[in-house]
Amino acid sequence: MNDLKKNTGSVARVLLGINNQSLMVDFLEDLLTPAEITSISERLRVMNLLIKGDSQRVVAGKLKCSISTVTRGSKIIQFGKQSIRKVLK
Repeated sequence: MNDLKKNTGSVARVLLGINNQSLMVDFLEDLLTPAEITSISERLRVMNLLIKGDSQRVVAGKLKCSISTVTRGSKIIQFGKQSIRKVLK
């Protein structure tokens, strides 16, 4: 198993063990910087709007983010493992 898979699995196991939203929020605030939380939140909002059918330009305008940020989200949706669609349905 490569290091990325091993590390991702370790993170997933910890996150799956948190079954309380308040504890999850505290955990994420302890683990991540405010900038990292903002970045992840923005990426999720971008992909959610793309999945709902908004164009890349519309998403960039609604969220006031760069087209490159939206394009990255679009590529994840198109070429990723489709987990985003399952989670953000």
